[in-house]
Amino acid sequence: MVLFPDVQSYLRFCEHPDISKIRPQVCSMCGTNQPLRFHGHYKRNVWCEEHCYKIIVFRFLCGRCCATVSVLPSFVGRYQRTAWDLQEDVLAACEDGASLEKAGSLVPPPSGPISYRTVWRWKKAWELRMESAESGFWKCVLSVRPTLQWPRGTARPKTRIRLWQWIWHQAAPMGMAVGLFHGLFRLCQPSACFKN
Repeated sequence: MVLFPDVQSYLRFCEHPDISKIRPQVCSMCGTNQPLRFHGHYKRNVWCEEHCYKIIVFRFLCGRCCATVSVLPSFVGRYQRTAWDLQEDVLAACEDGASLEKAGSLVPPPSGPISYRTVWRWKKAWELRMESAESGFWKCVLSVRPTLQWPRGTARPKTRIRLWQWIWHQAAPMGMAVGLFHGLFRLCQPSACFKN
């Protein structure tokens, strides 16, 4: 799977797609070790800070078990319509003291304003993801920057999201500048293929 840092890079890829770069080599359903066949695509809306993009999601078919998998770009998750970076920005506003309602209202149209209930769901989901990704997060960061110096005193962020953001941007563990939530999602997904 190719890591796409943002929607624009994925849209450029889709103009002249090289299917071999995103083709799953192993079926996520039956585990067969042969490349899956290209099986079409569908379109999906993804909301970013100030734009709604229509992206293409490529589908592949396993010749052994006939399972169809969709290869999602790394900036958005299964059943998600909002890019990880936008979710990170909204939850960072909450971490800085904004209420759920205020954090959602800070998102400009056409993506926003976002309902406080949606912000609450994102907050709960990311708390769970961060709990489950903690060991992977530290392993990834320390493998790239084992001597990372932490901020001290008043410079140290007070909340986990802000601290992890600071660490993530210092280490840049994925070799490119992707946001914390984008990187955590990739750490938790050995492959971005999902059964339809």
